[in-house]
Amino acid sequence: MTLLLFCSCSSSDSDPVVINPEDGIEHAMTAEALTGHLQELEKGAVSGNRAAGTQGYDNSVRYIRSLLADSSLLLWEQEVNFRFFEENREPVLHQLFPRPADYAAGMDFSTMTYSGSGDVTGELAFVTPMIPPGADPNSSDDACESADFDGIDLNGKIAVIQRGGCSYEEKAQNARSRGAAAVLIFNEGQTGRTETVRGTLGEEAGISIPVLGISYALGREFYDLAQDGNVSVGLITDSMDENRNALNLFAETSGGNSSQVIMAGAHLDSVSAGPGINDNGSGAAALMELAYQVAALDYQPQNKIRFAWWAAKEAGNAGSLYYTQNLSDADYYSIAMYLDADSIASPNYVFAVLDSDLSDTAAPEDIFLDPDFMPAGSGEIEAAFTDYFASFGIRPKISGLHAETDYNAFVNIGIPVGGLSAGEDGIKSEEEAGIFGGNAGEPYDPCYHQFCDDTANINEDALLRNAKALTHVVQHFADQETLFGDTGTPVRRFADRTPQLAAKNAPGYDRSHSDRHVRSAR
Repeated sequence: MTLLLFCSCSSSDSDPVVINPEDGIEHAMTAEALTGHLQELEKGAVSGNRAAGTQGYDNSVRYIRSLLADSSLLLWEQEVNFRFFEENREPVLHQLFPRPADYAAGMDFSTMTYSGSGDVTGELAFVTPMIPPGADPNSSDDACESADFDGIDLNGKIAVIQRGGCSYEEKAQNARSRGAAAVLIFNEGQTGRTETVRGTLGEEAGISIPVLGISYALGREFYDLAQDGNVSVGLITDSMDENRNALNLFAETSGGNSSQVIMAGAHLDSVSAGPGINDNGSGAAALMELAYQVAALDYQPQNKIRFAWWAAKEAGNAGSLYYTQNLSDADYYSIAMYLDADSIASPNYVFAVLDSDLSDTAAPEDIFLDPDFMPAGSGEIEAAFTDYFASFGIRPKISGLHAETDYNAFVNIGIPVGGLSAGEDGIKSEEEAGIFGGNAGEPYDPCYHQFCDDTANINEDALLRNAKALTHVVQHFADQETLFGDTGTPVRRFADRTPQLAAKNAPGYDRSHSDRHVRSAR
């Protein structure tokens, strides 16, 4: 075996170290190189963000192109048109009667993506909330059916509606059609569903009235006050909603079996609220360094490797959806798998591996989470990640798939997926703190989708370990002549997809996620 001399920090002045690709490209990954990429992404942020369709995002694309420009990798771009949403100023919500109070944007309430703009003052009107909440998520189906509004006067009022049962869009549309001047949607109230709702309405909903997500505590406060009489509030939203373009960026090895492409991706865009250095500069940086090392070490894979940096994930997975929906038949059948890295450096981290075959997290009542629909090879991908962590004595969290992340675009066309996260907007449990350390009862990422998601919001140990795990699994599959053992080539199962599954991937469907930039959510 030929040993290659190479500086493992990609752009630092460290002494060269001996790296042998056959012993694992992961050994070339360093925290110094990864954090260097994150610093460059943060420098490129404009007006504090790298949202798709902005100069900050274009600067991120430009940085990756410059990093890989002189490499042996083939680089290309794909233009994506998507619907851009941004608030022109911070929203306002205050109680006027009976207890005047001002509420904090981002903490107590948040504007829903694709909400209308407006300055509204009015009386609150509840529909059919379940208070106290049911034991299970989505026990409530508040404002989902026409009959829920029988005998309720919403004309000119501000509807207050509980999360659960149907999409935010349906709830808001139902209230608007009955004369509501604005809508407040409060979280349902179970463990893990108490924080401020940060959701999105369907891209084509055309809801012209303001729609805010609020916390369960604030919704309960309004509800309790309403039991004793009228409650009135004032609110202001001011946003921009328009079509824009952004680029997906790809890099690919020149060699390797082109009929078994190992594809790894990460979304490159941030939300408009901040620079998005953990979400998802961290995943994008791991991919950058992996691509850089593959080229610099002159690694010759058995199977072709393709890297993808997605545009507009925070605007409904627009980049990955556009890519998968526009694949030629030949390209479609050539992709053996898709591996995703998203928010892999959370400060209060867990090591989370996607439950690729849904053997651990499937919910039988949910068509989207149905193991029968998972592409062949999914279990082998999950095992490759878990085996890597196990080799270091780490038992990773097995994380359920959700429909608002880029891997969903591949699952839906029958391509097996896998991936990593360090935790996003959830709360660390006591059990997780016992396994991974950190603070139970606190967010994995306290700066999730906020202005403080900068380079100070990174756990370098989590970043490096996850980057090495991604590198290991990419190389593991890139070196195999035959993928998935006896499983063979994955069967693409379009015919088996049910109408219900198709409906669940339409704009506006409830995705059970609290992120305001999710395509939609309960």
